[in-house]
Amino acid sequence: MSACPVKDLEPKGALKYLSSRQAIEDVGNFVRQMNKQYALKENKWVTFGGSYPGMLAGWSRLQHPELIHAAVASSAPVHAKLNMFEYYDTVARAYTVSDNNVGGSPECRDAIREGHRAIEVLLESSEGQRKVETVLGMSEGTLATKFSQQNNLGTGAAYFPSQGNDPSCTSPACNIRKICQIMLDKTTGDELHRLAAVRRAQYGMSQQLTSGSQPDYWLYQTCTEFGFYQTCMKGSKCMFVQIIDVPAAGADACEHRFGIKIADIETNIEATNKHYGGLTPFGPDGKLGSCVLWPNGEVDPWASMSVLKSPGVKQPVLYVDGASHHAWTHPSAASDQASVIGARKTIRGQVEDFLGQDCTATAMNILQVVV
Repeated sequence: MSACPVKDLEPKGALKYLSSRQAIEDVGNFVRQMNKQYALKENKWVTFGGSYPGMLAGWSRLQHPELIHAAVASSAPVHAKLNMFEYYDTVARAYTVSDNNVGGSPECRDAIREGHRAIEVLLESSEGQRKVETVLGMSEGTLATKFSQQNNLGTGAAYFPSQGNDPSCTSPACNIRKICQIMLDKTTGDELHRLAAVRRAQYGMSQQLTSGSQPDYWLYQTCTEFGFYQTCMKGSKCMFVQIIDVPAAGADACEHRFGIKIADIETNIEATNKHYGGLTPFGPDGKLGSCVLWPNGEVDPWASMSVLKSPGVKQPVLYVDGASHHAWTHPSAASDQASVIGARKTIRGQVEDFLGQDCTATAMNILQVVV
């Protein structure tokens, strides 16, 4: 299959169909067609998804209760927001979690923050910038501008997994536990040199996807619907280099690539929350929807924009201790955290309860569950 012509991948071309609302209608149309094609009359559809697909799973049930019986919306950030400083605040908190084989501690978080605080001070002079480049193994001039400093240090001087934390990974410094072991090893030197040790341990690891010839489709949806620009704001709980207070990088990319200005992004975000209900998700009638389970993980930064407190008994929540971004949706493995194994059992039980209920009823006997 050949790629779409570039002109069709512009906001006025095929990209105009790239939206959550269109995706939800596609889901609804699929259900209608399958019901018709296979003469399905008594079956009950349940939508499942994690992250953006989790958003679509929950919203599809709520927007089309006549077609979809229930949903499991895992790690679904349904509250759109421009400046998502909560993301890195949650990352910092994740590095204090010690149980469920996560291996963090408050001392580890503090060491990471102190290392980046030292970098902030050094960046105030050209000599200091060069020292940071030398210690971190960067080429000279890498940190010469505010933009390059944000680009190279705004998400950490090394790779700090939280959303994708895997307690069973085997690569050097690949998870919270292994990073904390390095950050608390005083024989390596001060906190800045420990950051450098983490960076060296991860050398050769792929830390970002190689960009291809196709547009950044998710970027487009952040511009037109969600925002979600993650910032390490001055005075926040973010552990990394606190340089830029506003989500300039994401907003600038929207204007540069698609001609969408920040004022338009803010308008789009407001429209998204108004349409779906934000943290109190509702249906097309404006009333609180039903039969949606919202599971979220403790060390997942996206949980900060998801439903953590049940808006009503019709929409229960599940909080999975020590778990990363929809970890329970991954294939089962012997090394899985006990909390993740328990979450799968709880989700299965909740779906069975949903299937036995009249999800159009005004009151249902569903209890909020916490693992």
